[in-house]
Amino acid sequence: MGKQTISPRPGGPPVAVRAGSLIFFSGIDPKSPEAPGGIHAMGEIGKQTEFVIEKLIRALGSMGLTLDDVVKVNAYIDDARKWPEFNAAYNRHFTRDETRPARATIPAGRFDEGMCVELDVVALAPEGR
Repeated sequence: MGKQTISPRPGGPPVAVRAGSLIFFSGIDPKSPEAPGGIHAMGEIGKQTEFVIEKLIRALGSMGLTLDDVVKVNAYIDDARKWPEFNAAYNRHFTRDETRPARATIPAGRFDEGMCVELDVVALAPEGR
């Protein structure tokens, strides 16, 4: 199977790109789809992390996948001092040790005003999905 774009967006990156059985998601941020340009829970990394993972869960679900299919997460946070709050929210969702993805957490500095986190995610689609 070659490269397949999933949910292309005019002028922007697609929701994801599939290459073989790997699905590479474009950065998942706390911007609210209901309020374009608006950021969910301004400045609150725990609430933003929950929101971002819920967005990921919906995107995975639309492909017949779950968080158990995620193999790698690069988490970009605005301030390393917020890592404990980020990590607690993250771990509320990725609870199964046997399917927990590999992860890097990178202090990335400032994002848009009030934005604290963005996730870069790779998932593995089982054969036939």
